[in-house]
Amino acid sequence: MIRDVAHIQDETARRQVQALMNRMLTAPKAKGLDDVRILYVDGPEKAALTAFLRRHGEEKGKPGLVRDAANVDKAVAVVVLGARPLFMNLDCEMCGAPSCDEARGRSLNCIYPIADLGIAIGSGVSLAAEQGLDNRVMYSIGLAALRTGLFGDAGVRCALGIPFSVSSKNVFFDRG
Repeated sequence: MIRDVAHIQDETARRQVQALMNRMLTAPKAKGLDDVRILYVDGPEKAALTAFLRRHGEEKGKPGLVRDAANVDKAVAVVVLGARPLFMNLDCEMCGAPSCDEARGRSLNCIYPIADLGIAIGSGVSLAAEQGLDNRVMYSIGLAALRTGLFGDAGVRCALGIPFSVSSKNVFFDRG
C-alpha cells in the first residue's frame, strides 16, 4: 500500500493530538489534585467554537477573534483546557484573600489550578513541537469554550485553547 502524506496528515495529526493529551493530564499538579479539565474538540463542536468567535468578534469590534476563528477553521483539532474550581486550603494569600475560606466566599479563583493549567499546556505544546504539530495557545478559544458551555461546568472560569494543524506553512503565525 502506498499513501501520500496529503491523504493521511489529518488522520495522523488527530491521533497525535489525542496522545499528547495524556502528557497534559500527567503534568505535575498542586497537591497531586486533578484540577485541570482537558477536552478534545473537532467536528460540529469545533465549528460551534468558530461561529461564536466570529459572532462575538463582530459584535464587540474585536477583529482578533474573527482572525482566530479563521485559524481554528484551518485546525484539524482543538484541545481546550480549563481550571477546575478547587481550593488547595493552603491559605497562601496569592489570590488576594487572607484565607481559602474567604476566597471561596468572594468567588475568587485559586491560583494553583490556573498555574497547573499553564503547566499542562506547556507540557502538551512542547510535545506537539517535537512531533511537528503546528499549534498556538489562544485565550479566545478558552473564552468561546466558557461562553458556549463546552465544559458543562459553570465552575470552570478560566480556560485556554490550542488549535493543531499539519501543513507546509504554520497557519497560526504570520496571521496579519
